[in-house]
Amino acid sequence: MLETLMTILIYLISASVLIILLRVIKKLAEKTILQKICSLNVILVFLWTFFKLLNFLVFVIFGKTNFEIFFLASASAFFLPSTLVLLSILFIKKQIDYLRTYVVIFIPPVISTLLLATNNLHKLFLKQYDAGDNSMVFGPLYYLHCTWQLAFSCFAVWYIVYYSLKYTNGLSKQILLVILSILSPVLVDLLIYLNYFSALPISIYKNISVISYCISAIFLTSAIYRYRFLDTVPIAIRSIIDNISDSFVVVDRKFNILEINNVLKKDFDTFLKSDGKTLSIMFGQEIFEDFLELVTEYVDHTRQTGKMDKFEYKLSAEDTVKYYNIEVSPIFIKKKYMATLILFKNISDHIQVLKLTEENTKQLVEKARLISLNQLIGGIAHNIKSPLMSSSGGVLALEGHTKKLQELLKKYELLTGYPECDTIIKEMQNWEARIKQYLVYISDVITAVKDQAVSLNSKENRVFTIKTLLDKVNILMEFELKRSGSTLEQIINVDTTTEIEGDITALTQIVNNIVLNAIQSYQHGGVIELKADKLQDYVIFTIRDFGKGINKEIRDKIFNEMITTKGKDGTGLGLYIANIAVKGQFRGEINIDSEPGKGTSVSIRIPEIKNSYKNQQIIS
Repeated sequence: MLETLMTILIYLISASVLIILLRVIKKLAEKTILQKICSLNVILVFLWTFFKLLNFLVFVIFGKTNFEIFFLASASAFFLPSTLVLLSILFIKKQIDYLRTYVVIFIPPVISTLLLATNNLHKLFLKQYDAGDNSMVFGPLYYLHCTWQLAFSCFAVWYIVYYSLKYTNGLSKQILLVILSILSPVLVDLLIYLNYFSALPISIYKNISVISYCISAIFLTSAIYRYRFLDTVPIAIRSIIDNISDSFVVVDRKFNILEINNVLKKDFDTFLKSDGKTLSIMFGQEIFEDFLELVTEYVDHTRQTGKMDKFEYKLSAEDTVKYYNIEVSPIFIKKKYMATLILFKNISDHIQVLKLTEENTKQLVEKARLISLNQLIGGIAHNIKSPLMSSSGGVLALEGHTKKLQELLKKYELLTGYPECDTIIKEMQNWEARIKQYLVYISDVITAVKDQAVSLNSKENRVFTIKTLLDKVNILMEFELKRSGSTLEQIINVDTTTEIEGDITALTQIVNNIVLNAIQSYQHGGVIELKADKLQDYVIFTIRDFGKGINKEIRDKIFNEMITTKGKDGTGLGLYIANIAVKGQFRGEINIDSEPGKGTSVSIRIPEIKNSYKNQQIIS
């Protein structure tokens, strides 16, 4: 009685495991031919288990088995090796192109089923049937039937192992579980068949076949549920996928990850969660928050439109900056949505080349502007100097004539009789002095501007250190600082041996002009900060004062127009030319931040020498 209950329990457990496996397969979102064949395989095992249990119950109740039920159980088992062969081929190739392949694979089980159905006519399959007490006598065709069944089962195992090793250079956990699910009943059947053929002195447990199929179902369930066996692409193209230069991931409508190639894992490295089963888990780090929002929107959009779409994405994490062109393509088979392919094209090098090209173009433009400005100022200076010299001579002549006229008037004592003459002469002398002062001022301005443009247009670049630059600034600005009662505080947050490439005279003059502007922002002197910092491959000089500041209207124009806040004492060319020189000579940039009543901060950002050399190599 206990043995009977144990047998029934084994059959029920096996049937329950098979039902669970069928439910797991049914829950898969998309039904592929691989999933359908796997379902057929499980259904056949379930039918075999059901009819075996039914026949056992008939035997327990009536003392003998039923041949019709035995036939149904046997027929279910006959087709199992064929479905295993189909399963192995589809696992490798994803599809079978020719109908004759199906025909050839299913001919043997059909013949075996017909032989068993007509056994009472020829007795070539079973000479004697009595499944209850295991006293069946097999005919010659039964041994042929066993041979092809073993051959089919062994072929299925060999096929998966051979092509897995060929295309993946190893057996994954997924593949091992699939192989174990096939081997479990095959090895048991082999042992039983050997016992039939050679009467081995081995005591074989009568329910071992049921147990083997149950174990097989457990392995297969694990392969599907844990390692997504039925969602995978064919092993035959696995090596091609992993060697595609672009990264990609395939997701279903619920954003479960169906496929991901090795290039993506290497490209994103530690940023990915390797055990993630969904897109949101795998790209779960905070840096991917905007990416997940974008890709979710694009996946939904492309699934509805049926057309590919793309967007650019910038990954910034720690010291890593990468640019990707992401293509989102929906996959439809017979107008039915299957999955979405998300392709990552790394365009970081392309973006860098574009940026360098843009920088080179800007530098050429700024150099051309500097040359043009120098030529313009030189021409204006030349044209203005001539009339200035003539005007200066005229003023000197007027001074001489006025003096002689005054002497004559005094000699003939006309000033006493005509006091208005004295007033006229003094007014003339006053205007002569003022005109002379104006001419000197214009001459000094033209000379200063011309010298500044010439020095900033210098082509003699050499390497210099931050220390050398700061020493020159200290020496040249010492007198102005003392005269104005101002102090220059240096805050150095960078190694002063850091090297910069360019014309040190030009950069010194730029810094001096900005420091001079800071001095002039105070009425009675004040503190001026000169900071040197480093950000990535750039050195940043910041000159800050706490003076009167600059209003927004002037601040927005100060680098683009010749504008000044100093009235007649300023030309408006200082920062205008400095901006051109920093861009044209040093590949840098200059920015200003100011607020009336709180002061002004001017920052100059220049690449250090190693970055400059890289750029020169690319240009050449």
